[in-house]
Amino acid sequence: MNYAILGFGGRGSVYASLFKSVGGVNLSAVCEIRPDRLEKAGRLYGLTNGKLFLSDKEFFSKGRLGELCVIATQDEQHKEHALMALEAGYDLLLEKPIATTMKDCRAVYEKAKKIGRKIFICHVLRYAPFFSLIKKELNTGEYGKIATVNLTENIAYWHFAHSYVRGNWSAVPPSAPMIIAKTCHDLDIICWLAKSECKAVSSHPFMEGNGRSTRIWLDMIFKKNFKRCIDWSKIGKMDYHNAMKESVKDPAKIKALLKTALTEKINDREVFMKGIDYSYYYEEETDIT
Repeated sequence: MNYAILGFGGRGSVYASLFKSVGGVNLSAVCEIRPDRLEKAGRLYGLTNGKLFLSDKEFFSKGRLGELCVIATQDEQHKEHALMALEAGYDLLLEKPIATTMKDCRAVYEKAKKIGRKIFICHVLRYAPFFSLIKKELNTGEYGKIATVNLTENIAYWHFAHSYVRGNWSAVPPSAPMIIAKTCHDLDIICWLAKSECKAVSSHPFMEGNGRSTRIWLDMIFKKNFKRCIDWSKIGKMDYHNAMKESVKDPAKIKALLKTALTEKINDREVFMKGIDYSYYYEEETDIT
């Protein structure tokens, strides 16, 4: 099988490396806007200049250069590149997310269905040994029926700042929302493991995991849209936890609680530092019944 790669960054180069270890699979072309990355691809995989492209338009103008096209470009480019690759006759290995909106996801799906092409989405967690073993164990039925799933997406502070504050995924548009850009593979793994439709979803900042990152993110939304922020020192720990527990079915209590703590002191250092202190306080071990 011959395949081409559109986007030779972190993900595209990893897929090329994995394919290299598979017999009978050959990289036939690479399209990448950064000359140094393109030169590296050519050097590693013995591609001549005629198989290296700096422009997606030039790449697609050459027609079908293999049976499969790996699309590992930026989120906002996925729809356009997927549709162009499908039209050129490729099956796709499409990096997640499929697109940045439901409408665009649907457009890619309908196009592939219409012309009879295959799309493989890169939800790689399914193939990680850890999750593969969990899936195997759950399929035995020995653990009963899954009723709830508690999944924490731990984002390192440096990754959060580098990628989602000032990086490629810092704004919508052009990128997808963070819940899609970062955690769509988590949503996929939950559905895959549970083998059933989700009835309810709740997200609890401060309960565990990235409490401080979530607090800053929430305050930034309030500051931008309402010129307000939350003075967390005005919200008691148990009041907060109980309201969050109830929010799964009824968000009225948590909304009312946050509303009473809103302040216009969006640039006040004391309010900001209290928020950090309280995020640790909320995360301390507590016997919640």
